[in-house]
Amino acid sequence: MPPRMQVAGVTAKSAMAGFAAPPRQQPKAKAKAALGPRAGAPGKAGPATAFAVLPTDNGPVLAPPATVNGMLKADWSLFLELACYSLHGQMDGRIAFGIEEVSEAIAQANVGVLFIPVSCGHGGESAVRGVAMLGGRGYIIGSAHDLYEDIDDWGAAAILINPLAAAKPSLEDLAGPAAKRQKTDGASGAAGGPAGQVAGPGAMPDAPPADDGFPDQMAQPTVVLPPTTEKQLRRDLKTLGTSESLGDKTSIPRATESMRERYLPSLGAKSVFAVFADIFGRAKGVAHRKAILYVIHELFMGKKGVAMKDEGCRLNCLEHFLIRIGAFVKSFKTAERQAYKKAADTWGQARVLLPTELSQLKDAWDMD
Repeated sequence: MPPRMQVAGVTAKSAMAGFAAPPRQQPKAKAKAALGPRAGAPGKAGPATAFAVLPTDNGPVLAPPATVNGMLKADWSLFLELACYSLHGQMDGRIAFGIEEVSEAIAQANVGVLFIPVSCGHGGESAVRGVAMLGGRGYIIGSAHDLYEDIDDWGAAAILINPLAAAKPSLEDLAGPAAKRQKTDGASGAAGGPAGQVAGPGAMPDAPPADDGFPDQMAQPTVVLPPTTEKQLRRDLKTLGTSESLGDKTSIPRATESMRERYLPSLGAKSVFAVFADIFGRAKGVAHRKAILYVIHELFMGKKGVAMKDEGCRLNCLEHFLIRIGAFVKSFKTAERQAYKKAADTWGQARVLLPTELSQLKDAWDMD
């Protein structure tokens, strides 16, 4: 039996232990045999930085190493495009990310393409095989690959065949513990109805149930905002660099509003602007870096600069973003530096920075 598939940089970390092969999994021995010798074995030119596992009639097989990078970049671009649509409220249910959500998608045999960083350990390898057994394809990305940091930031990622099926909650689950106790004790419902009848949240007194047994108010859709976490902030800033966002005139105003209304109040200015600097430093495109700068510009200039009126917010932006990116700005070519010079001049004219702060900024950016 050939050795188990490995990727350079893989550890014994079991962060993907939650992954389980879907119910229709073929015998494990057959799957391992079908994978064949791993790429990057001794005698070849260096270890592989990524693997692609493809489905065949005889079980999962490794894609030829020369084809992996092209396939991976094309599929990852598709994932980012779908993520952008999802962020804008379109084509929901086409992607999953994070260990828990991707695990659920695998359990539902609903993954078309799976992306696993090696930090997920052996459970990630098993998940990729399981997806390939059901006709999908999967990638295991090593820590030396160009896309590793991006994919690792998502935890795990998948392009779905169909939206995830969510279990429908019971009326008792929605009604809450107090209502359950009322039902158990035989007390009257919250609306004064007969004993044992429980009204759900927002239900009118004696409201007749809908056909599915839920009050009409339960069926109304609710708007759920993405979680306000540093990880979500990183994803939003990375999304600014996608071709869809760069071509959308509303993407920067929307991102600015999110910073003003959600991230700054929840995470604090120091954490937010440190993430800005980190993503700016990793950005590979001129347009992506400018998009990040323009969000900062809008925070200073939009809505009379209310987001930056607080001295702590302004100083954290200066210290943890504007000055930290100085080494990058100094190294930019003249054409790219023009946008940063124009921004600094505008901030000086609008007096959004104190004279000493503007002087620190221009020193860090090597501008007169």
